[in-house]
Amino acid sequence: LSLVINNYFRQISPHSYFNYINLITKRNELFILLKDTQIGEEDIEADIENSTNASLTLSAAQSTILAMSIFLALNKSQNWSKLNVIGIDDPFQNLDDINAYSFIDVISNLVAMKDRQVLISTHDSDFARLSIRKLNLSPDDYAYIKIKSYTREAIEIQSEQYRSLVE
Repeated sequence: LSLVINNYFRQISPHSYFNYINLITKRNELFILLKDTQIGEEDIEADIENSTNASLTLSAAQSTILAMSIFLALNKSQNWSKLNVIGIDDPFQNLDDINAYSFIDVISNLVAMKDRQVLISTHDSDFARLSIRKLNLSPDDYAYIKIKSYTREAIEIQSEQYRSLVE
């Protein structure tokens, strides 16, 4: 799992000098460590003491990218469901343009490999449109749905591809 997490993290936003994110469970705790090498099984205690704690080092954007990398790796490795769906709520939050573009590239690869169906919700309509363009999908392969308003009684939806089921 760590290899997949590291691949996603490096694709989206490689750290300038820490090449590896290491997830280590020890003493009923999860340690997220940054190091220039991958941590082996030999001396985990020493590695925990001598590595950099990710939560104290990463920026808000890098922490978001790490969380998305972990999420994508878990989704890709799960085998308890036959559903090949990724649902992500507002992944562009805290990301600068370059990291957001890189994240869209990672999603593009998943879509191009026909590996996963991807559902992204975002408040940023510019990034929604950019994602659609960068994914290079035909109009039959995606749906852009805009929630115009919602109340307890109804949700008003605008979409070229959406048909009301109550009409």
